[in-house]
Amino acid sequence: LLCLSFGDPLAAIVGTIIGGPTIHLKHGRKTLVGCGVCFITCVLISIFCFGRKYGWFIWILTGFYATTMEVSSGYTGIDDNILIPLGTGLGLWIYVNTYCTLT
Repeated sequence: LLCLSFGDPLAAIVGTIIGGPTIHLKHGRKTLVGCGVCFITCVLISIFCFGRKYGWFIWILTGFYATTMEVSSGYTGIDDNILIPLGTGLGLWIYVNTYCTLT
């Protein structure tokens, strides 16, 4: 939910203000700058939330999942307010339960 609360609005604000190259999708458009801001914000959020427990890979994975869900909302037409938390949470849950040892 933190990726949705911070990553999505920051992506929209910075993408609108700075602009830059855009990705035209079936249901809207996204700027590459906005996608980058979403990714960086979500990586920073995961560093804050996960700390060193799972390592750097899960930080990058969180940013990747959240940004992918944000962009895929433009392809599917499903609201990103649903896709970002569900897709990111599901992806991280699968990763942690498959590859991480919980101690």
